[in-house]
Amino acid sequence: MKTKVRALALLIAILIVTALCLEAKAQSILRLHVIANSDSATDQAIKLEVRDALLAAEGGALKDCGSAQQAKQILLQSGDRMLAAAEAVLKKHSAPYGVQLMIGEFEFPEKSYGAKVYPAGEYQALRVILGAGEGQNWWCVMFPPLCVIDLDKADREKLEKYKGSIRFKSVILELIEKWFAGGKA
Repeated sequence: MKTKVRALALLIAILIVTALCLEAKAQSILRLHVIANSDSATDQAIKLEVRDALLAAEGGALKDCGSAQQAKQILLQSGDRMLAAAEAVLKKHSAPYGVQLMIGEFEFPEKSYGAKVYPAGEYQALRVILGAGEGQNWWCVMFPPLCVIDLDKADREKLEKYKGSIRFKSVILELIEKWFAGGKA
């Protein structure tokens, strides 16, 4: 009986530690989340153009950031410029709606970027809501910088310093694997 109680207590402790570790990892990431006004082809095209304008307005300032917190501060300081970039796209298309930019913690589904997998959960993000915000959305990771699709050599070298810096693993899965492999956890 004592063994079962100890095993249950260990399992609960592992679950708590795993949850805390995942939360800490999520805090080291800053995402960009653009939500379209609707699912119409026009609104979806505007969403992508706003995305491009925001990334251009950011102007590569996040490339040399050392943390998600530093990236967040840069975005807060450049908020007016980024808002103006998004509004310019809406004006260009005579969109009958506005745009809202906010930085906070938001729920995201699981997402893969190449070999990196970001599990579902709450992440810091710059959220951009176009109009009613009822359309399909687009997101990427601004820090470490994974939003850039076509990188030149200098950018690839800068990204190398982040390679392997964000990893998610399951302590529970490791213990289960050890348990079934004959090792004791």
